[in-house]
Amino acid sequence: RYLIVIDDVQMDEWRIVKSAFEHSSTSNRIILTTTIQPMANMCSSHGNGYVYQMDTLGEEDSKKIAFPGIRSPELEHGSAALLRKCDGL
Repeated sequence: RYLIVIDDVQMDEWRIVKSAFEHSSTSNRIILTTTIQPMANMCSSHGNGYVYQMDTLGEEDSKKIAFPGIRSPELEHGSAALLRKCDGL
C-alpha cells in the first residue's frame, strides 16, 4: 500500500506518473494538486471521483503568511498591492 502526494502537477507530468501506476491496487492512493481544472477532473478516479477546489485566503490571512512582521507602512502598502495582484495566497 502507498500514499503519494504530488504538488503542482502539469499534464505531461501526470501522464508519466499515471503510466507508472496503471496496474496498482485500488487500496493505494495518489493525491495531487494542480491549477488545471480539466486535468483535475480527468485524474480524479478516472474522471468520476472527487475534486476539491481550494479558494484563496482573504487579504488579512494572506498578509500574515506572506509578510510576517512587516512594520513599515510603505512595505505594508506594497505587500497589500502585490497580494491583490496575485489574488491572495
